[in-house]
Amino acid sequence: GAPGLAREAMASLIAANELLYVTTPTMPSVLDVVRYKQAAKAEEKKQLGVVLNMFDGHSHQLPPEDVEKLTQLPVIGYLPTDPAVYESLAAEMPVVLHSPNSRVARQFIKLAQAVAGPYAKPLPPKGIRERIAEGMGRIDELIGFK
Repeated sequence: GAPGLAREAMASLIAANELLYVTTPTMPSVLDVVRYKQAAKAEEKKQLGVVLNMFDGHSHQLPPEDVEKLTQLPVIGYLPTDPAVYESLAAEMPVVLHSPNSRVARQFIKLAQAVAGPYAKPLPPKGIRERIAEGMGRIDELIGFK
């Protein structure tokens, strides 16, 4: 969901069964997690942990240990800043399909395994025909043919 405690974020909180906080390793962003966590406590939602997005370990970023102390949640994943993300956005493809050997794609896969558990198996990638058919179906729905 959206960051902060606005209406969209609260709707995500109410709809969720479990929460995984994704934040950048900066003090304002981590404090947003702390505030959101307090709101989530009232909803009695299971809180899985924190993912640090655009984490490169620079001195201006909070270290994972500090994030864990502030949020009282484990840091379960790190997503580095990677040009492959922008390239995949331009190609309109998930980065794990567009650039599967990139640093960020490998971290996304590790994160998925951490959340899904050790026995989860990835789905095989869809072929071009299947992706085109799905896209055409969405276009049909959008313009009212379905």
